[in-house]
Formats: sequence, structure tokens, C-alpha cells
Amino acid sequence: MIVTVHKMNQPEPISVKTINWSYLSQEPNPSRIEYIDVFEKSKKIRLTGYIGKFCQLMVDHPDKIYPNNKKHTVKIYVKFKKNSIFNEQYERDKYDSKESTFYIDDSLLPQIESIEDPS
Repeated sequence: MIVTVHKMNQPEPISVKTINWSYLSQEPNPSRIEYIDVFEKSKKIRLTGYIGKFCQLMVDHPDKIYPNNKKHTVKIYVKFKKNSIFNEQYERDKYDSKESTFYIDDSLLPQIESIEDPS
């Protein structure tokens, strides 16, 4: 007998390859993201505001996004909010309470650091 165990309150992962950064960069869609963590070698940057700017950066540099760790990359963690809007069924199902971990080329760090964060 095989038993599947699900951890409670653990977000379901979504592949970075399936994230529609163009969609998320347009208002009001950046609000679907709760926060973004950028893990540099010696520190962590948490973006909770200006999420649309981060999403637009991903739109502008799709060739610098990787699902796996490579040399000269930094780790990114994206946590999507729980969405209670029922009139956008497809996108709600796709991002609702999900999380994604991926890597970006470290050449994008100066642009990420320049994103103003109000918190």
C-alpha cells in the first residue's frame, strides 16, 4: 500500500519556465506576488514593493533565467499570494499560493539592487 503525505501549509512549487512574467508585470498583477527573496553570497534582499519592476526585468532578460544553479548566478525565491478573486479562473489556479525557486545571472544584481523597496 502506497501512502502519499502532504505537508500542511507548504506552498506548491511552480516552475520558473511556466511563469508568465509579461502578465505579472502589468498592473494589477504584480500584487499576486507576496514577496521575492534574492540570495546574494553575503546577504538576502527581500522585495515586497515594486514587484512589477522585477517582473519587467525578467521579461527583458529571459536568457538570464535558469531553473537550476549555474556558475555566476544568484538564487531567487518567489512566493505568490493566496488569491480569492474568482473571475480570473486560469491565472488564479496557476499562481494561487504557489512558490518558485530559480536562478538568474548575477549580472542582473545591480538592477535588482536599484529597485526601490518601500519596506
